[in-house]
Order: sequence, then structure tokens, then C-alpha cells
Amino acid sequence: MSALNITQHGSSSSPTSLTISLALLHVFIVFVTQRFIRKRYRKILPPGPRGLPLLGNIYDIPQTAPWVTYRDLTDKYGDVVSIRLLGHPVIVLNSLAAVNDLLEKRSAIYSDRPAPVVSISRTSVLIPCYTGSGASVSSHTTTTGAAPVASSGNTFNLCLLRDQRNLRELIQLTLLNMGYGLPASDVTSHYADLLSDMDSGVSEAYHPTIFYIPWLRYLPRWLPGGTWKSGVQKWRLQADSIREAPFMAAMKLVNNGTVEPSVLTELFGKLQSGETPGLDQEFVKAILGAIFTAGADTTSGSLFAFFCAMIIYPEVQKRAHEELDAVVGPDRLPEHSDRPSLPYISAIIKEVLRWHNLVPLGMSHRCMEDNEYRGWVIPEDATILANVWAILHDPERFPEPDEFRPERFLKDGQLDPDAFDPVTLGFGSGRRICPGRHFAEDALFINIASVLHVFDILPAVDECGKPIPVEYTATSGLISSVTPFQYSIRSRTSIAEGLVQEALGEEE
Repeated sequence: MSALNITQHGSSSSPTSLTISLALLHVFIVFVTQRFIRKRYRKILPPGPRGLPLLGNIYDIPQTAPWVTYRDLTDKYGDVVSIRLLGHPVIVLNSLAAVNDLLEKRSAIYSDRPAPVVSISRTSVLIPCYTGSGASVSSHTTTTGAAPVASSGNTFNLCLLRDQRNLRELIQLTLLNMGYGLPASDVTSHYADLLSDMDSGVSEAYHPTIFYIPWLRYLPRWLPGGTWKSGVQKWRLQADSIREAPFMAAMKLVNNGTVEPSVLTELFGKLQSGETPGLDQEFVKAILGAIFTAGADTTSGSLFAFFCAMIIYPEVQKRAHEELDAVVGPDRLPEHSDRPSLPYISAIIKEVLRWHNLVPLGMSHRCMEDNEYRGWVIPEDATILANVWAILHDPERFPEPDEFRPERFLKDGQLDPDAFDPVTLGFGSGRRICPGRHFAEDALFINIASVLHVFDILPAVDECGKPIPVEYTATSGLISSVTPFQYSIRSRTSIAEGLVQEALGEEE
């Protein structure tokens, strides 16, 4: 009878009772799962710290710079380390060899993403699970010409000269122009606000606590631990708006023939010609949404690191000025065609991507089936983390890794073809390489080259006129940002200032 009563009256049970029951059920499932995992994989999982019952290693990994802790575990356990978070196996790859072996050579079974408890984007613009379409996305986005990038760099410089707004918003403006062909005059802070708010949602949705405790989805909003749910609907609407709003604005310009050259115009040319099977309007929309959402963080984050490095290492800035003066001259701004003749600028970009890792642990991968590696078993559904920070700060590969030294990528004054390129890790691995990586590299080149050609980047001064010291530190999280610092810029010459004004048709 009691069981019958539960069935009959289950719909009237309090939310708290249901939550407690679900929590206890989850603890039981974790306990049983852990016993199964230990029995099956204890002797064949990669080595790692033992951890606590039920909780696993959740207290062994700090919230601040966990990539450093993972790197330090290498001394005891080797370059492949396994940990458990609430019963879930996580495999950390601390070497380039391990990353290549699994994420590159076995990409067919390591290209999925772990699914979060809450999905922010209904349209999979953000961090989608593997569908096999990655190669198609890449082929659609890597052929984009450099002309839109070059013109956007000039707009970016003028904004820096006239308007000391948030650098990230300036990059968003550039990306909207490059991706959608939206002129700077048509872009408002609305897009920046949407993207900033949505980033908060992504960080919360992919927070380890929510990521590894599925029953949190059942918590009511008014209970501790459930407050994050109140923002889910808002985040989803913002993700949809970011995907739809700039696309619709650009389509209006396409229809009246005033859109500027961009990724959108190139993709629509392919769409109309029918030369690319599988390409449709929704896919174009998804590609552009991914470029905008990912590019705003990666490009602005790298530029923040660049500004920081130029202040801390003024000798690098001086050498860059000399190369630009010799190659470009005083009468024009750099163009994409100058890139082969500017090896030191290219080396600066590589060093920025190495010195400051935007995603220090990469985007997590999911093992799609049990497989053997070095005598261990990597179990199905295990989360795989590539410790990009550790690889790019390996002193054997990069002597004095904490120093900003672009010359490490040069040999006899040219780019060293044998030097390891951080771009190969900075934009993902295997079939999960960022489809907009060439787009981002173009944006970094034209912006960094143009800024250095016309500006001196200097520390800000205090009320007494003394320079305010700048120290490089970074935040922790899915995306690591350079902590805020103050800086100032000034035109190198009156000719340089005139170049910036002329670039937008505002000669004085």
C-alpha cells in the first residue's frame, strides 16, 4: 500500500523532498559507479592521486590556475594523469606527445565534447557535441580572403585613437565588420552587452560543480545551489539573439546592395553558386555566430596580452617599430600582403599565443569508446583535458617560458620553420580545431601590425606623472584573461596620426 500511496500522491510531494531524494539517489549511483570503475580500471587507468570516497579528487584541484597543479602532477605520475571528480574519470594530457597520440591520431573517437547539464544554445553555436561536420565548417571558413580583415584593422586603430572604450568592444566591432560586413557606424553596444552577459552564462553552465553533478538540474531556484537556473532562459535568449540579430542586420544590407566584403558575402557566394554541398543559410548563420562569439574572446584576450607585453618588454616594441618602418614606410598602414616581409611581427603573434594561453586546459574532449593507450585503458565517456599551458610553458621546448621572447621563433632573421608553432595548440586539436583560426590569425596580424606602426604603447601615469607599474597576471576559468591594467597610447608621429584619420576618410 505504501508504494501505491507514493505513486498516487507523488505529484503532490514537496519540491524539497523530491530534491533530497534525487540527491540521495545520485550519491548512491556515484558510489556504485565508483566501485565499478575501481574494480574494472584500478590497475589500468593512467596513474593519479587517490582522492576521497565519493568526492574523488575534487579537493585536490584548486580553483586558481588548476593547469599548474596538473603540470606539477607530472613529476610524480608522468605526462598522462587520471583524476576522479565525483566518480567521473578525467584524463589530463600534459605533453605534446600524448595530445598528438590521442586527440590527433585518434580524433575519430576523441572529438566529442562532454555534454553540460544545461545547454546554453539551442542551436549549438557554442560548444556543440561532435556531429562530424567540423571539417565542413573549417573548409567554409579558412578560405576567406584578407581584404575585409585589412579594412577592419584601420577602423580598429581609429577607435583606439579617439575612443578609449573597452578593448573587447572594439574587437567585437571589428569582428562584426569582418564577419557580417556591418559598418562601424551601424554597430551598437547592444551586441557587446549581449555577448558579455552570455559569457557569464557559459562560464556558469560549464562550471565543474554543475558539469559533474547532473542532479543539480532538478534543484529549485530558491534552494542553495539552484540560483544559477534563474539565468538559463535569459542566457538561451541571448545566445539566440547573438546568432540572429547581426545576421538579420547584415541581410538587410545584402538585399539593398550596401553590405561590405566579409565572410558572409563569401559564404553567400558559395551558397548561391551551389559549389559547396551541405551549405545552407542556417549553416552560414551558425558559422558566423561561432566566429563572433569565439573570436571576441580569443582576439580581444590575445590583444590584451599583447598590450601588456609591450609595456613590460619595451625593447620588443622598439624592434617591431624598426621592422615596420623599414618594410611599410611612413606613408601607409600595414596590409595583409606585408605579412611575409614582417617576420618579427609574426613572431610577436606566436609569442603572444604561447605566453598567455586563453584556454589553458583547452576545450574538454570526450572519449567515445574504451581504448588502450600505453597499456592503460581510457574508458568511454572519460573527459580528456589537454594541458595547453603546460605544453607551451615546457622549459625544454621553450627556455625561460615565463619571459616574452619573440626571437624564439626566428632563425637568421626569418621565421624558423622548425620551431614549434603555438597556433597548433592555441586553437584546439584534432577535428576540434577552431574553424575560425585563420580568421583570428588574420585579425591579430592586421591589428597588432597597425597598432605598432602608428602608436607607442605606454604605461599609464599616476597623478604625479609617474608610470604605473604593470605586472602580468591572469585569471582562472574556462577562458583565462589578463587581469586588468592601465595603459596609454600616443601617435608615434603626426604622419602616423594622419594615416589613421585618412584610413576612414577623415583627413584634416
